[in-house]
Amino acid sequence: MSYKRTTTRKRKTGFTKNLRLDNNLDSHHKPVKIGEDITGLQLADKDVKIEGDLLLAGNIKNDDNDNLNIDGDVIVGGDLTVTGNTLTFGNGKIIQNETSNTIELTTPILLIDGEEVGVGSDAILTLSSYTGSDPKIIFKAGGDNKWAIGHDETDDHFKFDFETGFIGADTKMTLTGDGDLTVVGDLQVNGDDIKCDGAMNLEAEGGAITLDASNGNFLAKKDGTEFSVANSAYAGMILGYRMIGEDAAAATYALTTSMAVPDSDMTVRFKAPPSGAVEVMVQVYLDQLSTRRNITFGLSDNATYNSIGNSYEHRVMSTDDRENDTVVQNHWTITGLTAGDTYNYWFGAKTSGVIATLGWGGTSASEYPDFIMKVTALPTAVSDFAVYG
Repeated sequence: MSYKRTTTRKRKTGFTKNLRLDNNLDSHHKPVKIGEDITGLQLADKDVKIEGDLLLAGNIKNDDNDNLNIDGDVIVGGDLTVTGNTLTFGNGKIIQNETSNTIELTTPILLIDGEEVGVGSDAILTLSSYTGSDPKIIFKAGGDNKWAIGHDETDDHFKFDFETGFIGADTKMTLTGDGDLTVVGDLQVNGDDIKCDGAMNLEAEGGAITLDASNGNFLAKKDGTEFSVANSAYAGMILGYRMIGEDAAAATYALTTSMAVPDSDMTVRFKAPPSGAVEVMVQVYLDQLSTRRNITFGLSDNATYNSIGNSYEHRVMSTDDRENDTVVQNHWTITGLTAGDTYNYWFGAKTSGVIATLGWGGTSASEYPDFIMKVTALPTAVSDFAVYG
């Protein structure tokens, strides 16, 4: 079939379009009106090719699995039914309905734009599944399943699964209908704040809770106002503790006139806090006779007494009355330590006279108190009274 467009000048009516047929039409063919002429339309074979636009007010159907090729635009006012499994566009993009009841888009981008529907319209994509199955989206790379996201019908949760095509098989993140979020791995927040409307609870069901500040600053606040000494909320933390004498026989040590460690177990080991400042406290019982004497306590960095500095050797008692027997607690403030380094201190003591004794422990009534050596973290500004108000 072919046709030739001809124009003839007609009075007052403009141009007239004619359709020329190569063959006679069968009687059952429907007429076609082009311009003022009415004629029939005969199709030579099953394919129809339209180079221009096709405007349909009703349905277009291809029920015998043949192809419909359209080079121009297709405007469909009714339904478009394709009984084959492939719809090919002029730019080579293909939408294919495979036997697995999936639609494959070979074009790498699917754009759903509300503005294309109408100004102010929402762009909507709905995924529906049969009852008991999961509506989901699967992401593939190199033919392998990488991620699957979707709704798990078994517990009514939204989930992210890795390297699987199933929801709930290897879940890495779960969001419940109540808004609870569970992450299997680590949670990294690149912003500054993690906030909650109510009380915040930190619960480590499987292990410890670790607080790690890269700059060593720890703050305690109330409604935005820091009440701890600046950047030193760890201050007051016990870093090391040694006790000797609980449920043990009483022990004594006769002081000498040279600094010595009474017992090699009288030591404490600790790591320096971010401030590099600690307080060391020693408690021990002092038993002395009436002869006047001075008692000195010191700190050593070895079980064989080796002073950490003369400023850490303190005179703790000077008396000539045996009624001054007492429990002595002495404190040392040490600064300038390297944060994170490990330190080990031993307790040392001496007397200016030869008759004085230290005592600790015991299981009988009215025995000596325990020997205690304790290290406590201090804030950075240990000598600045103003930080306390």
